[in-house]
Amino acid sequence: MNFKQYYNELKRRNVIKSALAYLVVAWVITQVLTTVLPTFDAPEYIAKTIIVILVVGFPLWLIFSWVYEITPEGIK
Repeated sequence: MNFKQYYNELKRRNVIKSALAYLVVAWVITQVLTTVLPTFDAPEYIAKTIIVILVVGFPLWLIFSWVYEITPEGIK
């Protein structure tokens, strides 16, 4: 399978849209955490742990979005 066919299959299965949505939400969560956690004197490891969870969750989200089609109507 060449790259163009692979890219078209990713677009057809909405993997690219799903990946971009995950990255945007993860970025927003990270920004909110770095703003809010110091206000509550939370230890640094909480923010680091959540960021690691978001990073580890990204490939899992890609696999999930490849296997199942995630649409506005739900999972198919």
